[in-house]
Formats: sequence, structure tokens, C-alpha cells
Amino acid sequence: MIIDVHVHAGKRTPVAPLAKACRPLGIEKVVYMGPLDVVCRAYRQAKDFIVPFYHIDLDAVTPEDVRRGLDAGVRGFKIICPRWNYDDERYFPIYAEVEKGRKTILAHTGIVARRGRYQRSQRSSARMRPIYLDTLARAFPRINWIGAHLGNPWYEEAAETARWNPNVAFDLSGTTLVKMTPRLGDFARILWWPTACQSIVFGSDTGIGGLPGAVDNYKRLLDALRLDEKSRALIWHKNAERLLKLAR
Repeated sequence: MIIDVHVHAGKRTPVAPLAKACRPLGIEKVVYMGPLDVVCRAYRQAKDFIVPFYHIDLDAVTPEDVRRGLDAGVRGFKIICPRWNYDDERYFPIYAEVEKGRKTILAHTGIVARRGRYQRSQRSSARMRPIYLDTLARAFPRINWIGAHLGNPWYEEAAETARWNPNVAFDLSGTTLVKMTPRLGDFARILWWPTACQSIVFGSDTGIGGLPGAVDNYKRLLDALRLDEKSRALIWHKNAERLLKLAR
């Protein structure tokens, strides 16, 4: 079983074709991130498959908006490209509202691709360094935090953040595993502590056509790390079940 914690709602991932493509890969659930109405509609369409996440703009959303999302039944929130650092206290009222619902936040960490609305973005990738999740994990311990992309390129910073915070994990979606293919063994040095496999989750961050490649990239990583089946199960689905509070 695989749980994909990083799927963007949109034209590249309509629910029915997405579910059809995921089935043969063993992906049984996906965190589906987007506008509130879109992800709630998707959840109603496929309740056993969709885990709805409300994509919010930290600089525009209000605590009331967060409550509306919680009342609508979202399981978590996605954040990216803030004007200030993620751990700036300006955002604490938003996080406090999320914590009341004991939900998960998936935060983009690291560099942002130059495409779509981020082609000319003036919001620095430095506002999304993984170390800011260390502050937030301690300030809001009842929120589970997932950092996307292992903080690319700040991998060691992300790893140490996860090492000290049991409510923080990272996915390795995007280009990280592609560019690191020749030296996947380096992750044994970055994820060096004995329980590091409890801090990694599977995420694809791709369209339907890229899903097989994303799964294969993770398989190569797990092979390079020489993980046993118990550790692999943590990364494929058990860590996500814990972070997302999914019943088995």
C-alpha cells in the first residue's frame, strides 16, 4: 500500500483518471490539495481515495477561513510562498486555528520552480527554509507538519529538523530523487540516525503521467538505503497514516 501525500488538484489530476492510474501502482490514497470547493467536491466523489487539503495563502487567509475549512471536513492545509518566514509570528493566529482542529500542514520547503504563478514571484524561496518547521513544530505540537521536497537544496537542515521533532516529516517529491539518482547512497549520510525512516513519506508532486516514475524513484532510494520491509512500509504508508490520522 502507498499513500501519496503530495498531489495538486487541477487539469493534470482529475479524480477519476487519477484513481485509475494509481490503482496498479498500489497508491490507495492521495492528499489532494487545492481550493476548498474543489477538494471537498473531490472528496465527495471518492471518499476512500481522496484526503482533502485546503491550499491557503498565509498572507490572505483568516482564522475564519481556516475554521470554514475545518467545518467542511478538510484533513489538512497546504502552504507555500509566504511574504515572511513560515515561523513569523504574524502567521501564528492561522496556525493556532489549525491546531485547534489537530490537522496537518504540508509546507513547501526549498526552491520554487519558475512556472505558472511563480514565474515572476517576488517571494523568496529563503522564506521557506526547512529550519522554520523546527520553530513551528515546537510552538504548535498538536499540528503534524510535512515539509515537501526535503527542503531542496537544504537537505541536511531538513533532516535535522525532522530528527528532533516527531511531528515533522518530509517527502522527497519533485526533482530531488531525479538529480540525486547517481548518488542516492548519500541519503544514508543525511538521514543518518536509526529512526530516520519514521521521518520520510511518499509524495509524487506530478501529473498522472509522472506517477510511475515517482514510485520508481522512491524504490531506487529505498534499495540504495538497504531498508528492510518494515522500514519501507513506514515510508510508503504507515508514517502518512500517523501524520494524517487515517484509520486502518
